[in-house]
Amino acid sequence: MFNLGRWLGFGAKSPRDQAGERHVRFLVITTDEHFHALLHDIATSCEWTSSRVRTLEEALSLLRRECVPLVIYDWNGPDSDWRDALDRLTALRPESCTMLASKVADEYLQREVVRHHGYDVLPRSGNREQLMRALQFAWFWQTHSRMQPLARPTKKDQSYR
Repeated sequence: MFNLGRWLGFGAKSPRDQAGERHVRFLVITTDEHFHALLHDIATSCEWTSSRVRTLEEALSLLRRECVPLVIYDWNGPDSDWRDALDRLTALRPESCTMLASKVADEYLQREVVRHHGYDVLPRSGNREQLMRALQFAWFWQTHSRMQPLARPTKKDQSYR
């Protein structure tokens, strides 16, 4: 019988899970020690793997060398341009599931994130369980989506706008 909970990564581990086929792996781009500690604690308790870099440039360098399935960009202030950051991350690795961690998590921001080829907003104000569920669902979407990444519009495609 089909068990949605087990398919989403909850419950007992199957031999396939133990073989590492469904092992969650993500990269966090943040300078916030507390936020990183919370995500690292979640990763450790769930036997996931997380890596951390402090700058977008460090992340881009790492992503040029290896593919990371789930990327979290921490938008930690009004002076940083998260749109440019998401555009650069998703242009380099369109197959990765890129999330924006933000203090604000409203519908407008979610639409903007998707418009810039991101996956979703990860609410920085969320509690441990909310963050874990959001990461699990992003991982589920990344590993089970049958769709290929959308092609980026070319300058010619954008000329009519």
